[in-house]
Amino acid sequence: MKYLKNNYFYFTKSERIGIYVLLTLTILFFLLPTIYKRYVLPPAQPVPNNAALLAALQQLTPDSANSNDANNNNGPYGYSDASDRYEQRTINTPLFYFDPNTLSVEGWVSLGVKEKTAIGIQNYIAKGGKFRQAADVKKIWGIRPQLMERLIPFVRIDEKFTTTAFQKRVYDTSRLPYQKTVYEKRTYQPIAVNAADSTAFTDLPGIGPGYAGRIVRFRNRLGGFVSVDQVAETFGLPDSTFQTIKPYLKIDGSNIKKLNINLASAEELKAHPYIRWQLANVITAYRTQHGNFATVASLKKIMLITDDVFTKIAPYLVVD
Repeated sequence: MKYLKNNYFYFTKSERIGIYVLLTLTILFFLLPTIYKRYVLPPAQPVPNNAALLAALQQLTPDSANSNDANNNNGPYGYSDASDRYEQRTINTPLFYFDPNTLSVEGWVSLGVKEKTAIGIQNYIAKGGKFRQAADVKKIWGIRPQLMERLIPFVRIDEKFTTTAFQKRVYDTSRLPYQKTVYEKRTYQPIAVNAADSTAFTDLPGIGPGYAGRIVRFRNRLGGFVSVDQVAETFGLPDSTFQTIKPYLKIDGSNIKKLNINLASAEELKAHPYIRWQLANVITAYRTQHGNFATVASLKKIMLITDDVFTKIAPYLVVD
């Protein structure tokens, strides 16, 4: 028993404080409804006896009773009966034929439409809106159905605003004040890529001054084009543009500028777009070690010069 008491019925100081707090909150929870009713709720008002109510009702006139009912009940379409009485006052308003596209705010008001709604109609027309048939008037928000049914028979839309006139203006091209221009397909003359200047290239489709200048600069660095396909290597030239102008390009390989590999310095060789620094250094080093090249094909003895590289650079080299 002592073991049970010490282990199961002994509480530390913190545990005892927690128990006291929990008991206090429990007691307050049960007392809260009583405290709320006594100190928070306002005192109940005495209910008048039936005799007093009957006397108050007898003092009401039929008009005042109807007025209260009108203020408390809702009519159809979400409108109150007070709005019904407003429409009832306009039911006998004299109507006249009108064009909703030209009627002023005062005209709408004289027909029984509220001024706020009439201003909204004018704003719609000012922004380009048009009534093209009488049924379009039904789209106006803010006019009660009863009044709308009275207005529709008096709508007279000017012919120039009607749907038929609008469609005719849009689709009847025979009334347009201009004649259709017939463009002839432009023809282009072939140009010699090694002789043409930048102006000649700008006459080709898709080639502006920028591309024309790049083509000419690339041609000058190469020493001339030996194939039309080399034009496609021009920096930034789209392949689609090259394919467009390719049929108008022709080659004249007689004026190709060539480098003498036995005399040209490394600086001169490396300026060529197909040789650059690495090959230029190797060619001059090989020439220094083994002597002049007997033929251009002797370059194939250099391991760095593969068949593909040789095919590209050979047309621009000579050993004379």
